[in-house]
Amino acid sequence: MKNLFLFLSILLTPIFSSAGDDPFQGVIKYEVSYEGEGAEYMQVVGFTSYQYTFGDKKVRLKLSGGMAYLLNDLIVDQVTNKNVMIDDDNKIVYEFNEDLVEEAGTEEEQEDGVVVKTKDKEKIMGYKCTKYEVTNQTESGEMITEYWTTTKINVNSNPNIDLVNGLSYPGVEGFPLRIVIKMDGLIMTQEANSVTPYSPSESVFEIPSDYEVKDFSESPLMQLAEEGEEDE
Repeated sequence: MKNLFLFLSILLTPIFSSAGDDPFQGVIKYEVSYEGEGAEYMQVVGFTSYQYTFGDKKVRLKLSGGMAYLLNDLIVDQVTNKNVMIDDDNKIVYEFNEDLVEEAGTEEEQEDGVVVKTKDKEKIMGYKCTKYEVTNQTESGEMITEYWTTTKINVNSNPNIDLVNGLSYPGVEGFPLRIVIKMDGLIMTQEANSVTPYSPSESVFEIPSDYEVKDFSESPLMQLAEEGEEDE
């Protein structure tokens, strides 16, 4: 479960990243793979793919595989300053609130990451990427994250919501098309397999007006997290 929440934090990283000139609009899809200790478990409960839809100052994140049903779709809207999770099956909108954001940000304190810009370069989906390596000392041990970034994709950063510490690292330039996380013997790799620029319809980011509104702390994901804390 710890690795699952860690993975979620990395998933949200691109929402806060920005580089380049003209803001990117369109869809970027990622594949997810696991290696090492706990890989079999993560292949069952972890996500297998996800996609970002970027609009004008709006983002929608859709997850697939494993326990994705606990998160459904996430929408970040800079225009209205609303950040929600959409549960279409039960017709519920879960809103993120400031208290929850602050609590999530302190769950696992991290020291400032040590950032190294390497000389490694590789083309991913036709974009020339540079590898950055970030090392963090966490309460659970050392975490090494590789960011393979391009400066040719720019998304509007959204400072309104910060789910965990360390989402952005000074010195890491560009948008990640590959992210590799190494921690506790487990390696999680997320790599873009599709980049499609276009202007998505505003309907993609609409929050259904007839859905029940609840606080994110009432969501199945947070309830599961609380049950896990009680069992410790």
